[in-house]
Amino acid sequence: TDGGGSIRIPASLCGLVGLKATRLRIPIGPGLWEALHGMAHDFVALWKSLPGHKRLIVGNHDHLKPKWYVEAGFEKIRGAHMLDNLFLSHVPVHPNSIPTRALGNVHGHIHAQADIGPRYLNVCVERTDFAPIAIEDAKALLEKKQTEATAVEASRRESQVDVSDVRIEGP
Repeated sequence: TDGGGSIRIPASLCGLVGLKATRLRIPIGPGLWEALHGMAHDFVALWKSLPGHKRLIVGNHDHLKPKWYVEAGFEKIRGAHMLDNLFLSHVPVHPNSIPTRALGNVHGHIHAQADIGPRYLNVCVERTDFAPIAIEDAKALLEKKQTEATAVEASRRESQVDVSDVRIEGP
């Protein structure tokens, strides 16, 4: 499940479906375990009924035991995934964790917060006006961000004054 689209949007980039649980579906009180157990069975039944390959990039709202995901038909359960030179994850990863062959890290989780650098693309629903993004568009956005960052850095370097030949003499 995801509250702000941080599972649904990255899933859509992989051609997958991410689900959001119904609000207030889990009762609080003595019946909590029974409700969670029932939801797990509903989860398994729903996902088993869906055709196609099932892969999960685990997020902070994925609280079911791994056996439920396996029983539901998920072939792969990962913390991140490389797809068409994009490194997909639920949360932004440390810059050193982005593979060098990756164009960048497409992530969710931080919702309305601005992007954190040219190699990161935040695809939370608040950033995408609640619409999915095609993988080609994600690549184009990352390439644009990186081109702009390179231009800004080049402009900054050009505006610096070279003082390597300046001699300062005392009084």
